[in-house]
Amino acid sequence: MKVKVKKINDFTRALTVTVKWEDLKDDFSKEYSKAKKSYQIAGFRKGKVPDHIVEKDLGPGIEAKFAEDSINKYYMESLIKNELNPINKAEIKDLSFNKGDQLVFTAEFEIQPEVVLPKYNKINIQTTRYMGQKEDVKNALDDLRQKNANVRTIEGKIKSGYFIRGDFQQLDESGLPIINKITKDQYIRLGMKPFSGTSEKPFIGAKAGDTIRTSFDLNDKSVAYEIKINKVEEEALPDLDDEFAKTLDPKVSSLKEFKDNLNQKIQEQLDSDHKQQINNEIINYFVKNIKLKVPTSMKEKYTQFLMDDFKNKNPKQPVDEKEFKKNYDQISENNIKWFLAKDRLINEMKISINDNDVEKKIKDFIKDNKDMQGDIKKFYSEDKNKKKLKEDLINEKLFNSLNKFVTNKVSEKSTDELRKKKSSDTDIRMGKGK
Repeated sequence: MKVKVKKINDFTRALTVTVKWEDLKDDFSKEYSKAKKSYQIAGFRKGKVPDHIVEKDLGPGIEAKFAEDSINKYYMESLIKNELNPINKAEIKDLSFNKGDQLVFTAEFEIQPEVVLPKYNKINIQTTRYMGQKEDVKNALDDLRQKNANVRTIEGKIKSGYFIRGDFQQLDESGLPIINKITKDQYIRLGMKPFSGTSEKPFIGAKAGDTIRTSFDLNDKSVAYEIKINKVEEEALPDLDDEFAKTLDPKVSSLKEFKDNLNQKIQEQLDSDHKQQINNEIINYFVKNIKLKVPTSMKEKYTQFLMDDFKNKNPKQPVDEKEFKKNYDQISENNIKWFLAKDRLINEMKISINDNDVEKKIKDFIKDNKDMQGDIKKFYSEDKNKKKLKEDLINEKLFNSLNKFVTNKVSEKSTDELRKKKSSDTDIRMGKGK
């Protein structure tokens, strides 16, 4: 067997394999005998059909099957001989074989490319660390009060902030009901978009059982409705005092202590987000600077994985597959670059986690959450969850090691600025920006 390896690009190889007839004839004879033994036609017993008839009737099929089996055999031998590990199914080209002649074929396939890491002894990045403000604590407390609120039915006049349950009938431009454009028992809150400002005025002063007409913006278009008010409710928020704080956390003795703890947790979360931002910038550094061409098959498989995952999570949402692949092409390429770079880094930096490390982490989880001990043990009794934890610990160890080489220019900003930015982004999406 002769093998010629051709490098088409960084990740594509073509093997041209030539096998002499002398090396094939014994296996071919076995294949021929096997076919003849099972062949039967009128006038001849099974296995007793003359050779010239067998060759005439079965010859092309025998040669085709033998060629297919031989390709698989000599392709695998060629890969082992040349220490090549394909990452996709080979495309067979230029096949040539007839009884008595040599077998020649070319197998083209992709291999995992060589990963050349950029220098990482000095990684310069820029990040923003947000500092919590009083407004964060206030918003968190408001959210907790709403979650613990009681709802009571209102018989009297409606005020802003009340909850309305009603039948919404869409109207045409002349004010007539549009057939099949009614939503029964819709639940809304007055004072919140889109039922605020002029849109909520027709509700104010009305009662359950009344019918009102109003309009509000829907997809940048004003839509008119006739609404039959079925039920009116008011949210009764708990008083913000020491007793309420104790119901939320029995360990605290006062509202002030609860606020202090809440403020600390908010900052811890902000710092956790900042840590993730640093890790993302490290990833971006390697993705941007790594010398690597991503194999087509790897990118196609990963994009298909993303699309399948999206479909599973959004079964009712139609997907334009062509558009999806186009939009996620660069995302797939960047993710694959990081996966390959990460594997190389883990080997190069000798990052490892053993089973004892995993068990210790699980014990730490239980220690910090004693009331959930049973759930934690049950969760990590599954191999897939324990495997995921091990991967997380390896990633954590890797980033901790890489952080030693990071020079980070940190800009500290208040969460007030973050809220302004989010509000500005929302206005732009709604067409209110410049």
